[in-house]
Amino acid sequence: MSPTGTALLLLLEPVFAAAFGYLAGERLGAAGALGALLILAAIVVSELATPVVPRPEDA
Repeated sequence: MSPTGTALLLLLEPVFAAAFGYLAGERLGAAGALGALLILAAIVVSELATPVVPRPEDA
């Protein structure tokens, strides 16, 4: 598995934690949910962003 695939798989850990917390009766407020979504979005964007690599000059 590629490093990007591993990072995206590990991204599911907080999602499952939130789901099990919800099943256990924990409630996430609006600010907490917004913060969690921003963090998850930042991780996805940073992992899926294509790095800019300069092309070698033709000799």
